Amino acid sequence: MPQLRTALSVAILLAAPEVFAQPGDAPVAPPVEGTSEAETAPPQPPPEPPPAPAPPPPTVTPIAPAPPAAHAGPRPPPPRVAKKDPDAHRHDGFYARFGAGFGGYHEYVESENDIAPNGKVEGRKSGVASVSEFAIGGTIGTGFVLGLGVYGANVLASDYHPEAGGPLPADFVEDEFSFNLFGPFFDYYFNENKGLHFQAAIGLASLSGVSVSSTSYDEDQYRAFGGGAMVGIGHEWWVADNWGLGIVGRAMFGVVGGKDDADERWLHVVTTSPSILFTVTYH
Repeated sequence: MPQLRTALSVAILLAAPEVFAQPGDAPVAPPVEGTSEAETAPPQPPPEPPPAPAPPPPTVTPIAPAPPAAHAGPRPPPPRVAKKDPDAHRHDGFYARFGAGFGGYHEYVESENDIAPNGKVEGRKSGVASVSEFAIGGTIGTGFVLGLGVYGANVLASDYHPEAGGPLPADFVEDEFSFNLFGPFFDYYFNENKGLHFQAAIGLASLSGVSVSSTSYDEDQYRAFGGGAMVGIGHEWWVADNWGLGIVGRAMFGVVGGKDDADERWLHVVTTSPSILFTVTYH
C-alpha cells in the first residue's frame, strides 16, 4: 500500500501543469537542442517615438472697442445731372442769320439807244463794296433750311473804264450805288451737327444810287430793277447750344435796267465776287 500511494502521488505531480494551466496559455515548445533561450524568444516591437511637442497657444490680439457712432444728420440730396438739350448743337428749327464783310464789285453798263453825239455808250465799273446779308427761315428736313433773305453790296469806291461811245452821265460817275437781292433762299448743312454748309438764293434784284450833290432823295435817286441770284459756301463753329459764328464766301449776280433823268434806258450786269462775310447764326 505505501508503494501504491507513492506511485499515485508521482502521477498527480506529473499531471499538475496540464491541470492547472489557464485556458488561454499556449503550450511552450521545448527548446530545440543546440539553441539558446535568447534565440528562441520572439522579436521585441520597436520603441515608440517620443510624443510631438504641443503647439504654442494662439496669440490673441485685443480688439479696441468701436467709438460711438456720431449722430448722422439728413443725407444731402444727390447732385442733379443736367439733361442735355436734344436740339443743342443741331441744325433744326428756327433759323436766323446776319452777316457782313467786304467784296469786289464789277458792273457792265450800256445804253439801250445811241446817245448823241457819240452813239451807244458801253463801259465797265469796278471797285470795292461792303457786303451784307440777313435771312430768316426754318428747317424742313435734315439740315435743310428754306426762308427769305436780303443780300446787299454797297459800293465804297469804283473806277469807270469806257469801251464804246461817250462818257457815262455825271450821275452814274458820282453816285454811290448799292446792289441788293431779295428773295427765297435755301441753306443746306452737310451734317446737321456740323458747320459746313452751302447756300443759294434767287429773287428780285435792284440797283440804286444817289448823287453826292443831291438835295432830294426821291427826285435824284436812280433805280434799276431785274433779277439776280446768290451762291455761297461757308463754315460755322458752335459757341452756344443754338448759336454759331462762321465765315462765308459768296458771289452775287444780277441783270437790271432803268431810266436816267434824260429818259435814257440803261442795262446793268452786276457781279459782287469774291466776297467774304463773317456771320452770326441762330439755329
